[in-house]
Amino acid sequence: MESRGIGMRKKICILLCVILLLGSITACTSQQEESNQVDEGNEYAIYYGEEYYPISYNFVMECILDGETEEDIPEEFPYPAGKRHFGDGIEIKTFIVDDERGKGEVIYHISATKDTKTIREVGIGDALKALQEAYGIDLIYENDWIYNPEDSGPMFNQVYIFAPEDGTTNYIAFFLMDEKIVMIELGEGFDYRPGHRGEIFSALGMDGVYKRTGEATALGMDISYCYTNKNGEEEILLNTFAKYTREVDIDEDGIVEVVEDCGVSAANCAVYDLVDGQIARIDINEAAGSLWSSFMGDMANAKPEYRTCFETGFKDEDGTEGIEVYRVIDNKLIYVCPFSNDVLMK
Repeated sequence: MESRGIGMRKKICILLCVILLLGSITACTSQQEESNQVDEGNEYAIYYGEEYYPISYNFVMECILDGETEEDIPEEFPYPAGKRHFGDGIEIKTFIVDDERGKGEVIYHISATKDTKTIREVGIGDALKALQEAYGIDLIYENDWIYNPEDSGPMFNQVYIFAPEDGTTNYIAFFLMDEKIVMIELGEGFDYRPGHRGEIFSALGMDGVYKRTGEATALGMDISYCYTNKNGEEEILLNTFAKYTREVDIDEDGIVEVVEDCGVSAANCAVYDLVDGQIARIDINEAAGSLWSSFMGDMANAKPEYRTCFETGFKDEDGTEGIEVYRVIDNKLIYVCPFSNDVLMK
């Protein structure tokens, strides 16, 4: 009788094991079927091994990194509650949804360091050349992101961003160390989308220039004029600290100069120009011996022919004050006339 009880218990245990095994197979099969579905036309997606994960608010997934560690992300207005999923070399952040889209999770951020490739077949360990060939001119070299040893993630010394003008705020960031991809990050940028160059223009004899403004300092804003070289890397054409800068062809020679308001203790201007193939700078106060200077392009009532000139202030030994007008041509200061009503529109 006792042996029959033991045998029965063995059969029950075997049956339970079979049920659990079938459930596991069903779950894996369900996940595999789900992974075979893709968000057609979505560039912002990766394959982690064989599994497909897109950045999309409309691609609802029931299973994210099945069997791996996860933690809850509390709701924080205006964003709903979500989850943070951790796998081997990958982290995925999601929002929880239960509406007309379905019930499950949508992905808004992915960071991966292994077994990952993008839709364009670029993955961890690939070379910079392969990345540039796959993404071409849509790839932007991002020099604002600098490795911080206190941050989690691999060491890197280059970052490239894919974020073309496509009506979204999504992006893909490729982190490289010695021209090899060590991490891929995809995300919904929300109110910040990396890799945005702003307006592209010509300046200082170079086409494809864009202006990048950094932090404010005691000397003014940290302003850089940049361009992308043939390797897709960002190069700095000019870096300066100023209250503001503007791009103007002040001597009408076909080369756009950079005029800066660089006064700290007194109003002052400077001009950067391309002279004999080199970028040269002239300080207006220093060159004119003036107490102050101001660019007349900001003077709404100045006659058009004077709006590329500078007004400069002087004080004689007897205390008499005067204002004179100068022009800059090829990095040289040229006297024009005294400042008077003749300079202004009637």
